[in-house]
Amino acid sequence: NWLACVDNSLKMSGSKSDGEPYMRADIDFFNMSLVKPSAHREMLGHLGLTEEQSVYMSGVGHIGEQDAIINIEAGIEQGRLNPGDTMAILAAGIGYIWAGAIVQWGTAK
Repeated sequence: NWLACVDNSLKMSGSKSDGEPYMRADIDFFNMSLVKPSAHREMLGHLGLTEEQSVYMSGVGHIGEQDAIINIEAGIEQGRLNPGDTMAILAAGIGYIWAGAIVQWGTAK
């Protein structure tokens, strides 16, 4: 379901300024609820992203809906999330809820 959430979020985000639809290749920063490290790396691989395009909260742990906010703060602090970046946010809640959003972060410099 993780990949379906990404793909559905990209599809529902409409078109880029050039009229083209958003694709996985447009993701600059990946923001996902904490999962085991191998699952996180696997998701990055499926999306064609590197570990430098995400943060892994091993020092904090999973704390629910706050994971996304902590990832944003860490991404900014580490220089991995920058103004103008396209960020994919993914979360799941106790197996019943799966959600994703594509966010254009700030204004490009």
